[in-house]
Amino acid sequence: MSRMIFASSVTAIAVFVWSFLLHAATPLGSAGLSSLPNEPALLDLMRANIPDKGLYFFPGVGDLDNLTED
Repeated sequence: MSRMIFASSVTAIAVFVWSFLLHAATPLGSAGLSSLPNEPALLDLMRANIPDKGLYFFPGVGDLDNLTED
């Protein structure tokens, strides 16, 4: 039982260190996250044009025929 606890602890520490190195030494930590340009103006437009609170998909499900590869 103590071998299993020791092995689990060593593995957890190794995974933590590996994750830290990946996020600190590579651009993985900031990949995919950025702020929208001119966010206040965009939020004002969205508040004016979205009538109800909820979760919205963009592009909408009804626009699947108009999607492009870009």
